[in-house]
Amino acid sequence: MTKFTKHQYLAAIAANEAAIEAVKAELSDYNGRAEAGEKITEALSEAWNAAHDREWALEQERFDIERRWTQRNWTGADYAFAELVSANID
Repeated sequence: MTKFTKHQYLAAIAANEAAIEAVKAELSDYNGRAEAGEKITEALSEAWNAAHDREWALEQERFDIERRWTQRNWTGADYAFAELVSANID
């Protein structure tokens, strides 16, 4: 795996944040339509649920980007130590 540079990290975060904001705007639109009295049809409900699913997926992607940045300099020993510590937590 190649090293994750700060430029790549910042670009990935910016793209992820823009995508999350777009989904939040879409969710806000669905909420506004419902509050305005529009009947919630099956199609609207499916689109609303799909938008929530996209938001969750983008948030998980954000966690993956953060993890990749945080662990960019880890060696095999670092991963082994983290696994050992997590296995011994009781």
